Amino acid sequence: MTFPGQFMFLNNPSFRYVRTDAGGVRVFSLAEDLVWDASLNGGSCCVRVPAGFETDFASVPRLFWRLFPPIGDWMRAAAMHDYLYEKTRASKALADAMFWEGLIADDVSAWTRRLMYWAVRLFGGRKRGF
Repeated sequence: MTFPGQFMFLNNPSFRYVRTDAGGVRVFSLAEDLVWDASLNGGSCCVRVPAGFETDFASVPRLFWRLFPPIGDWMRAAAMHDYLYEKTRASKALADAMFWEGLIADDVSAWTRRLMYWAVRLFGGRKRGF
């Protein structure tokens, strides 16, 4: 699945460690804005995740960390996805589709991309009530 158009991250910000939560998950904050551009059907959309936004990147159950550690090539896509879920009114379908395109933009392997996408489609967004 790929959507027609051009999708890309416009920068590669650094992240700062903030804390480890009660469940042992490390939380990071953006040191600078993360900018995503989507051009589709002659229109354009920009997502700006602000500096200071906190993320745990991929919210993977600890049992699967050997296969999919929270930190990996998918960090920008995961941070954008967390932001869309937590701070915007984007639908689950839109946030998940942008996550998919972010994984492609970050050259995440096809099999990893499919597994991560279907994990968020099936299990993502519970905190927000999706």
